Amino acid sequence: MSLKVLRTNIYLIGNYSHEITGSKLPSNLQVLKTLFFNLRVVKLNVRQSALLVLREVMIFWDKARIPTMLERNCVEKIERLYEEWRLLQKHTGRITVSHKEKVDAFTLKFNNLFDIAHTDALSLIKIDEDRLFLLSQREEGRPGFLHGISNEINYNNDNEEIETESINVLQDLEISMASTTLSENSDTDVTDNSYELPPPKKLKGKRQIITPKLVCVMTVVK
Repeated sequence: MSLKVLRTNIYLIGNYSHEITGSKLPSNLQVLKTLFFNLRVVKLNVRQSALLVLREVMIFWDKARIPTMLERNCVEKIERLYEEWRLLQKHTGRITVSHKEKVDAFTLKFNNLFDIAHTDALSLIKIDEDRLFLLSQREEGRPGFLHGISNEINYNNDNEEIETESINVLQDLEISMASTTLSENSDTDVTDNSYELPPPKKLKGKRQIITPKLVCVMTVVK
């Protein structure tokens, strides 16, 4: 089996994904698939990859009108999920009952909600429909759908809000990447205590016709 195939067929995860789609709040598996795209294709480090995934995740949570945790806590939660996977991956060769139980527990939550709701979200939400939606998404398998969001949601559609957020993500990453040396091994964590990114600048001129991920790839491999 070639190295390329090994890197695209990720242990327990399967193939990575360049974006999060659907009409539900993102799941743990969706977060991991997109994180690995940022790590292995865009070749960002773990912190940068987590920040970019978070910006995509926030598009869905903002549309659901559900208050979320601080960005720092959200990023740390993504990193913990990645570290949990990495620990299991290190012991791939183990055939013990304990390891199998850990793998089963990890994969069992794949389709469940990657929950970044504020601790007091249920009391802060003013609309009953939004509160019920969060409760349903927290159930196994995330039953229910987010109203007003297309199953084809992505960075290429005509939704001005999503396009603006995408541009902001690019600018944030350019600032972060300009001050950080990228690791040669994209799966290796780095020591970086910076969670806050400078506020993005507004772009003027023509609308963007390529995806932020593609621009990131072009920037990194340039």
